[in-house]
Amino acid sequence: MSIKSKITALVTTVALCSIGLALYSLSVMSTYQLIMCSTGEQGFRAPPSACDVYLKQFRYNEQGVNDLAEGGLDPILNLDGNLKYDIAQAFINEGLEVDAGNSYLPSPHNTLTPLQINVITKNVANLKFLLSNGASVESSLDLVNSLMMKDSDPALVEIKKLLSDSTNVNS
Repeated sequence: MSIKSKITALVTTVALCSIGLALYSLSVMSTYQLIMCSTGEQGFRAPPSACDVYLKQFRYNEQGVNDLAEGGLDPILNLDGNLKYDIAQAFINEGLEVDAGNSYLPSPHNTLTPLQINVITKNVANLKFLLSNGASVESSLDLVNSLMMKDSDPALVEIKKLLSDSTNVNS
């Protein structure tokens, strides 16, 4: 065997081992870790594009939905950037509940729906996303009315209008 063929064999072996190690690393990540990696958050060393491909191929399914069930949509919607909406939509399409609470939050906050959390944090973009996916509005209207009694923030007026309009559309 010539030196050139030995070097080629060595390079091929190293490349295949690297690919195998990368795939193994992706396979042992939790679904939420894959989501963070695919959005480029939390300093993962894997390329976001590799995490995104793995997430789409192997976690946009019942297993992925089950992995996310305890935290619901809330941890996804807390990520930065708009890619979070594509990811959240994919999991909603696979059966993740829009109104499921985040059991990772301390009690009594773990019973709040993602819509209620985003009313409290005044996150209009997340609210619009949740409303477009059929989030339940009723308890959130009471919440925004309560908040408006303590806070005159114009964002709350916009949120109340969004919630009211959504209720009228669904009636």
